[in-house]
Amino acid sequence: MKLKGLSQKVFLDRYSLKDKKGKPLEKTPDKMIKRVSRAVAEIETTPKNKKHWQKEFEYAMTGFKYVPGGRILAGAGTGFQVTYYNCFVITSPLDSRDGILDTLKQMVEIMDSGGGVGINLSSLRP
Repeated sequence: MKLKGLSQKVFLDRYSLKDKKGKPLEKTPDKMIKRVSRAVAEIETTPKNKKHWQKEFEYAMTGFKYVPGGRILAGAGTGFQVTYYNCFVITSPLDSRDGILDTLKQMVEIMDSGGGVGINLSSLRP
């Protein structure tokens, strides 16, 4: 599958496996699909089941019939310790400097692993 224009740029920037310098190693979605399918099927306990489910996932993802979340596409099968969740909602901070800093620490840890953070700030005074 060949992408063009903006879709190619987004694929290379966001989802393609990169080398240590940030250069894309996967030039087409087909290679990403194989990587992700292999990683997702790895949970299976027998080689026969792994092969079967890898093919099923490849089929579902080919032509974008099924598209997993972006964090799964970017992280599965890379060997990097990243989250597969796109977004986390964390509790509102306590209305104090320590409470705000504790919440900020949680946010930094989540974002370091590639996740996004949603937060309700209504617990803070105006």
